[in-house]
Amino acid sequence: MKSLANLRVDDLIWLAAFAGAAVLLGIGLYGLISLAIDSRTYVPTKGIVERVDRTRTYRHRKTRTESHAMVIYDTERFGKLSTTYDANFAIGLGKGDEVALIYDPEHPRDVRFPSRDIWAYGTCCACGLLLGWGGMQLRRRKA
Repeated sequence: MKSLANLRVDDLIWLAAFAGAAVLLGIGLYGLISLAIDSRTYVPTKGIVERVDRTRTYRHRKTRTESHAMVIYDTERFGKLSTTYDANFAIGLGKGDEVALIYDPEHPRDVRFPSRDIWAYGTCCACGLLLGWGGMQLRRRKA
């Protein structure tokens, strides 16, 4: 076993690739598993987009467009409630569009958007697998 001081640049690259892959896979799997657990107890419903706000902000010499959609959903015990659908996932939504969501019946403000979560955590898993595969190929090529 080599000490950390004796590692070459190639060794550090594949080691960083495996560490990054492990982190991305961990984040992705945690999110997908938590969504699966919440899907058992949360109540599925459809939300209606009431309003979409798009604002341009200037941060660190870059222009960013942020989208915030206000979604109204109906609950069994508490009637109509609202939540926001933030970030870039709101792009493409317009007033009157339907959005699938799930909410906790005991705490109806605790809302999850399954389609957004599947895309986000699935992308983390895919990037982690791709990074791990790249690190494995780099390791094989070196050997």
